[in-house]
Formats: sequence, C-alpha cells, structure tokens
Amino acid sequence: MMVKICKGGCGDKPALYIHGGIHAEEWISPAVVTYFVNELTETMNDDKMDLIDNLDWYIIPVANPDGYEYTRVGDRFWRKNRCLNSYIMAIWRIRTFPHP
Repeated sequence: MMVKICKGGCGDKPALYIHGGIHAEEWISPAVVTYFVNELTETMNDDKMDLIDNLDWYIIPVANPDGYEYTRVGDRFWRKNRCLNSYIMAIWRIRTFPHP
C-alpha cells in the first residue's frame, strides 16, 4: 500500500519518497511512518502547509509486509522478506536498490 499526499494533483512538484518496515524485525519503523502520515494529514497548520504545497509525498508504511508478519508469527529477528520458491528462501530487500 502506498499513501500519496499531493495538493493540486500528483506529479507536478518535486517528490519525496518515504518507506518504513523494509527490515522486518524493526517494528517501530512502520509506526513512525504511520505517525508521520497522520501529522501530514491531520495536524497540519499554516506554518507547515508549505510541506504539502511544495512537495508530492509518496509513503509506504510497510515495505516488507511478508517479512514483517513472519517476525510476528515465526522468527522475531527475521530481517529479510519471505520469497519462498525453489531457488531462494529470502531476499534482503535493502540490497536490491541501485546505489549511485
């Protein structure tokens, strides 16, 4: 699930991308990102409106939902996702992004 927060339509302003929960065992990360979404949408005042006026926000609270759930029912310290197939058991998601 991705939350898009834009004023006047998405895609016309610089974008800010935030994700949480990419490491499955870090349970606080999705909570912090969800709190941030609440702050952007519910508690904005005139002093903070430039954050919405000048940026398009793309926010993923839990970037690794299968790994996150596995830490709740299986291995509490599981870090990767759950890619169960005949070749790979898991992928470490932070290593799959290109780096400059």
